[in-house]
Amino acid sequence: MDLSVLDYIRALFPLTPTNSSAYDSLNVRLEGADLKTVYVKCKVLPGLFESEYYVLVNGSSSAYVTQSNVKTKKKPEHGTEIDGQVLAYLIQEEKHRSLIELSGEAVVGGLRTWIPNEMLALA
Repeated sequence: MDLSVLDYIRALFPLTPTNSSAYDSLNVRLEGADLKTVYVKCKVLPGLFESEYYVLVNGSSSAYVTQSNVKTKKKPEHGTEIDGQVLAYLIQEEKHRSLIELSGEAVVGGLRTWIPNEMLALA
């Protein structure tokens, strides 16, 4: 019996309302869909490690992200946040808002969040 990786994961971890978006994200990545990448305006703080930043998007979602995926004019100092842009996957686009997914470890909210299109920055 040949199980796909996604089927195997679903067998181990049954689909629930809590993890359904994780399955959607995993499914897109495993099927090799080309996801458009965009930069999203965010607030940036130092991360737990030298190689990462803590980013806050739209006041509702935050994550630890690799520094190479974040654009800033200067390095953030401990205890202060600065304006920046974080690389994200564009999952869905509507007239006035877009669903994006951050590439990192979620802290508050999830890796996916709806943002107003004005928060999309030119790459």
